[in-house]
Amino acid sequence: MPGPTQDLINRCYAIIARCDHFHSLQSLQAVFISQELRPFRDRLRKADNLNERIRLNVAYLLYQKTADGRHAFVLFLETLRSLVGTGDALYDDIEALRNEFKQSLGQVNRIDVPYVVAAMTRTEADALQSGEVFEGTRIAQIERNRFNALTPFLPEGWIEDYGELHDDWKLHADHNSIMGTVLDEMFAQINHCLRQPQNLPVIDGISFSEPFFLPEQQIKTWEHLRQSGGLLVVDAISLFYPPIREALKQSTLTSREEMAVLVLSPLDFHVAPINSHVKNLVIEEMPMTFARFGEHLDYKYEMGIGDLCGIQRWLFTLFSNPADMAESIQKRRVDLNRMRFRKDAPPQTGRMSQTIFQQSEVG
Repeated sequence: MPGPTQDLINRCYAIIARCDHFHSLQSLQAVFISQELRPFRDRLRKADNLNERIRLNVAYLLYQKTADGRHAFVLFLETLRSLVGTGDALYDDIEALRNEFKQSLGQVNRIDVPYVVAAMTRTEADALQSGEVFEGTRIAQIERNRFNALTPFLPEGWIEDYGELHDDWKLHADHNSIMGTVLDEMFAQINHCLRQPQNLPVIDGISFSEPFFLPEQQIKTWEHLRQSGGLLVVDAISLFYPPIREALKQSTLTSREEMAVLVLSPLDFHVAPINSHVKNLVIEEMPMTFARFGEHLDYKYEMGIGDLCGIQRWLFTLFSNPADMAESIQKRRVDLNRMRFRKDAPPQTGRMSQTIFQQSEVG
């Protein structure tokens, strides 16, 4: 996977920093006026300074594709170039960038990762809250009773977290985080931090959230996901909306090994009084520990687990990861034992002893 080199990306940073369009989020959004680029406009990254705004948005756009399969970043550079206009040296620099990125992105190996955000739209959430969805003979009374039992425990302002599309759902525990954007950011971070340095194919998240729930496209979409596998993110409150729960049930995808399923609670357990005190203490007294957990997303650091199932799952992940702790500990133990063994070893006089005692330096 050749792809864009870090030198090319660094030159890109320097060139587009000369464009006035990166001086604010609003001016950057003004570049995304074409039909092809408009879907990316509302997911551009916010930042407090120019350099961070450039870095975050280049990372976000770099491997995105439009609905017709074209590279969004190349189209963005084309639009930016046209806004600069001919006769400006910046025009030629952006054109050179566009050509280099078009070539390098064309050489990138990609793995498409289909995902579905199983969350209500705002219209559907209104129908749930008003009880309209339960009207009619097709909905059993138990459906209404289930939601009525849930109502007293719903977080304040929960209905405001739903948008026009399923992917627009905001986390109830963090009203600024749109799930579609969260997934985009994670794919970009994984590519930047893990896959590009190892020259692995980049992963490209492809949303199937809308066709998953459209009656005329459901069957085809479900069959595609059964074949390809992917990620299913479920809003717990939306499970009480009968059409969403029925679609999940009929698709049979929630129980298939090819799918990864994440059901998100409407509550943030870290803001519970006792957990909040613990979190504040850890931040104050063990800042690096919290940074590994909250900023670096290191799977070896976890906070807030209080149930047995959560503990078991974390331990299983910790010791079954391909680059897991068990393997690392075993290597260090063997290295240390061999070092002690080598210290007391007899002189290496033969080929067999050279084989036994040969050992590289401990990392």
